[in-house]
Amino acid sequence: MTNSEKAALSRRTFVKGSALAGLGAAAMGSTSLFGCAPQGQGDAEGADLAATGETAPVDEKIVWTHCHVNCGGACVLQCHVADDEIVSVESDNTGDASFGGFQARACLRGRSIRRWINGEDRLNYPMKRVEGSKRGEGKYEQISWDEALDTIASEFKRITEAYGNESVFIQECSGVEQNVMMNNPWFRLFNLCGGVVTRYGNYSNGALTFGAQLYTYGGGWGNRSFKTLADGELVVMFGNAPCDTRMAGDGHGYDLLVAMEQKNVRVISIDPRRSEIATNRDVEWIPIRPGTDAALVAGIAHELIKSDMVDLDFLHTYCVGYDEETLPQGAPANSSYYAYVMGTGYDMVEKTPAWAAAITQIPEQRIIDLAHEIGEAKPCFICQGWGPQRRTNGETAARAIALLPQLVGQVGLPSTNSGLREGNGGFSLNSLPTGDNPITAKFPNYLWPEAIKDGTKLTALNAGIQGADALPAPIKMMINYGNNMPANQNGDINFTTDILRDDSLCEFIVCYDVVMTDSAKYADIILPDLTPQETWTLSTQGENNDTQGIWFGQPTASAKFERREVYEVCADLADRLGVKDAYTDGGKTREDWCRELYEEFRAENPDAPTWEEGLAAGIYKKDIEVDNATDPFIED
Repeated sequence: MTNSEKAALSRRTFVKGSALAGLGAAAMGSTSLFGCAPQGQGDAEGADLAATGETAPVDEKIVWTHCHVNCGGACVLQCHVADDEIVSVESDNTGDASFGGFQARACLRGRSIRRWINGEDRLNYPMKRVEGSKRGEGKYEQISWDEALDTIASEFKRITEAYGNESVFIQECSGVEQNVMMNNPWFRLFNLCGGVVTRYGNYSNGALTFGAQLYTYGGGWGNRSFKTLADGELVVMFGNAPCDTRMAGDGHGYDLLVAMEQKNVRVISIDPRRSEIATNRDVEWIPIRPGTDAALVAGIAHELIKSDMVDLDFLHTYCVGYDEETLPQGAPANSSYYAYVMGTGYDMVEKTPAWAAAITQIPEQRIIDLAHEIGEAKPCFICQGWGPQRRTNGETAARAIALLPQLVGQVGLPSTNSGLREGNGGFSLNSLPTGDNPITAKFPNYLWPEAIKDGTKLTALNAGIQGADALPAPIKMMINYGNNMPANQNGDINFTTDILRDDSLCEFIVCYDVVMTDSAKYADIILPDLTPQETWTLSTQGENNDTQGIWFGQPTASAKFERREVYEVCADLADRLGVKDAYTDGGKTREDWCRELYEEFRAENPDAPTWEEGLAAGIYKKDIEVDNATDPFIED
């Protein structure tokens, strides 16, 4: 069906076409989530409407926006809007989707965004915890925005006066991301008021960023795109499911499937779970016992050493710690990786393929064969997902996988990878500036519950505090914007929620979200947010995808109930805290900031369309030129 043939839908015709309309309207007070709408009936329908007194259908319009629900993508959405409601959703249908080009097509989750926007769990009004109820019980009463913001401003002043600004913490933003905003309005506001304590690291890939990457020379430079794969190349993936987690048209999963089809790339998936990439495709799946990847690498390394397949020239030139010859000065004897693998290290256990087989539950012969396949493949692309490091001692697995390509000299060369996740490229887009934070203290992201409970007991030595010898104060006020982390993400949820329940520890918690999450039930004040599709947004192609694009988003419809977006709300708080003019930079709106940040991008990319042209088109994209050269570190 062409665009010109698509029916102009009204809310009336849309609801009339759905058997489930009554349920949807009753739950949300808005249009149904399902069903088809009949095509307009012209004059006959107009006469019928006149007879019934109903309003004639409103012409449908298309509003461009994008998805951004923390999968790493930001796929294009074309929202068909009638009567101030989204009635259907399409994705990117522009340009050439062949290899070398791309279409930022949304997955099924993105295409069903109406169900999220109109979901029955949406937050509609500001609320406060019922007096006398406990955090976690989920007992709330509706309040006005004025009462909510007055309370937040008052508590911020009280807590910072009593404990200092070091006692205020803004949680990581994850669930409802927008590139240019995210939780930056909170940081911008509070930095104008004395700053906040901050974290370092993240839940997604902390052991890779601050663990394995430190053990891969050059930092993160070695992460290459699947678009760099050579004809017939071997790809070995540990715990990596790009067709499940980067499945969109501008994602890594698409790039890998194209390379398999057009370049005859061979893929081995080592994963406890048979993911989409290993289902109904010519991909070998090697099931592994969860959390034993480091043992598998050690077994492979033993066979590589035994068969004289390690690249000693590479290891002795570029790497530290492989054998006694490359140990750093002062390191204990027999503390090299070679000694560990061959049984002369600290535990005196030889890491044979048979030893690894007993731990990993992968047959011994398959481990031997896998070692030879990796050792003989030139080039060989080795990568890992974020699953192996998301468990106890996960940094060990992440580091082991990252050293495997070093053992065979397949890193820093064309069509190779660092052993970390496949890489990404794309446009760089500035976010809302947050200003300078006077507070220098930082703690590891995973330790925020301990930062509430133990406070100043956390030091640089026992907890990795950065920017200070110890945490200056316990967390007494927490802003939880756009995520479900407090009661959902940390390893020991019971331990975490026990801390959150005790309001003598963290004395004030604000949750600002689009739905009532488990974490929201531990807040003292809950604020109803807009989704990215309901406000002005500007995003690059996604923080993890290897394409070049800018997606322009504008409100698909008017804000419903009493939902409000974060920048505007923080401006009202700034007014109460006496910093509104500085916060808004003289009165700038969210739309103004999106325009200004885009103009900064356009100054560096003069071929990009104007702001008005971008809004009209909804999308600006270019084919990416992937970096597949030998790294300068290898050359010199």
